[in-house]
Amino acid sequence: MNNIEIIYVEEIDENQQKKDKIITTNPGKTILEISLENHIPHAHACGGNAKCSTCRVMIISGMENLSEPSIIENHLAQKKGFGRNIRLACQTKSLWKYKNKTSCKR
Repeated sequence: MNNIEIIYVEEIDENQQKKDKIITTNPGKTILEISLENHIPHAHACGGNAKCSTCRVMIISGMENLSEPSIIENHLAQKKGFGRNIRLACQTKSLWKYKNKTSCKR
């Protein structure tokens, strides 16, 4: 199975400088799982159950490498007025489709 890269845009490094953080992972994990497994602080007040939207991310590129929004995610996105590029990290899974990079901003 091929690995994919999730690029966290503008992470703050130990010197308080902004830089992208690139994580290589296997497909099938949610963006929230990837964040937490790699010690990237990521809010998730409801525990990753698509009830609060605190884990939302802005997808900058690579939307085609992500799972489609679920009914629950679509409902919450409509309620909150999110655009198509705002996704819940707890519901958005990485896939292997056409390209191997997805960029997001927390």
